[in-house]
Amino acid sequence: MAITAEITGEGVFRITDPGKGIYDFQLPRSFTVTQFKPPELRNVANGVTDLALNFGGITAAKWLVIETDGAITLKVNGSATAVPVDTLYIEVSSGGLITAATISNASGASRAVRYAIGG
Repeated sequence: MAITAEITGEGVFRITDPGKGIYDFQLPRSFTVTQFKPPELRNVANGVTDLALNFGGITAAKWLVIETDGAITLKVNGSATAVPVDTLYIEVSSGGLITAATISNASGASRAVRYAIGG
């Protein structure tokens, strides 16, 4: 059986691992932000490296949401370590510490990447 993950109506991120258990992580109900970068769609060609995401003037983001149609990688705040992203990624910082993000695509195909930022 497959491991599944979902966000429930109660604001819980739930991972179900058949035969092992259900793991719940409570998400905050809301994030108050004073700045918002509306969703932007980027078509990222195969081979693109460290493409900077446009923060739209936000200097300290509280959250970043990325949705993609396939495998890409993400670096946050100039990190040398890339995080794999496949379908959905949510980065949340209660202290407003997300200052930059770049994406790379070595998947072998062009990827549609949609993202939004709140600060």
